Amino acid sequence: MHVMVLRLIIRTVFFTAIMAALLFGFAGSFRWFGAQVFLAAMGAGGLMMGLFLARTDPALLKERMTTFKQKKQSIADRILMPVLAALFVAWLAFMALDARCNGFTQMPAWLNFAGGLAILAGFLAIIRVFRENTFAAAAVKVQPERGHRVIDTGPYAIVRHPLYSVAVFTYLAIPFALGSWNGLPITPLLILGLAVRTLLEERILADRLAGYRDYMTKVRYRFVPYVW
Repeated sequence: MHVMVLRLIIRTVFFTAIMAALLFGFAGSFRWFGAQVFLAAMGAGGLMMGLFLARTDPALLKERMTTFKQKKQSIADRILMPVLAALFVAWLAFMALDARCNGFTQMPAWLNFAGGLAILAGFLAIIRVFRENTFAAAAVKVQPERGHRVIDTGPYAIVRHPLYSVAVFTYLAIPFALGSWNGLPITPLLILGLAVRTLLEERILADRLAGYRDYMTKVRYRFVPYVW
C-alpha cells in the first residue's frame, strides 16, 4: 500500500511538472495566474482521487496506473488513446500561446477561480463514479479476472458513461481556469474524440460483457442526458 501511494505521489508530481513546463514554456512566463490555478486544481484533484482509491479500492488504482497500452486492450483503443492525449497536449499548448500573444488576463480572476473549482468538482464527481464502479479501467477492455459485470446503479442509472460526462464538464472548465477565450471553441473537438471512443467502447462491451446490450436498452443516454 505504501509503495503504491508513493508511486501515486511521484506520478502526480511528474505529470503536473510536465504540464507546468508545457504551459509556462509556450507562454514564455511564469506570471500566468490562470496556469497556476489550473495546475493547482489538477495536482490537488489528481492526488485526492488517487489517495481515495488507495484507501478504498487499491485494485482499481493499480488498474488505472498502468500504461496506455495493455494486453487485453483493443487495437483501436491503443491507437485512439495516444491520439486523444496528443490532442489534449496540443490544446494546452495552443492556450499557452494564446495567453502569450493576447495577454494573461483575458478573463477576470474570479473566472479563473471558478474554472479551477469546477475542475476540482470534476474530480469529486469522478470519485463518486469510482465508488460505484470498481471496473472503471483507463483502457477499453473486459476484465473477467476481476469478475467484471454491468454496473447500472448510481451515476450509471442516469448515463452509460458518467466518467465521460465528467470529462465533458472538465473540458469546458479548463479554458476558464487558464483564462483563454480562444481555447473554448476547440473544446467540441475534444468532446468529439470522447464520442468516438464511446462508440468504440460500447461495441466492445456489447460483444464481450454479458448483459451490456440489455443495459444499453435500459439506460438511453451515453454521457449527456436528453442529448446523447
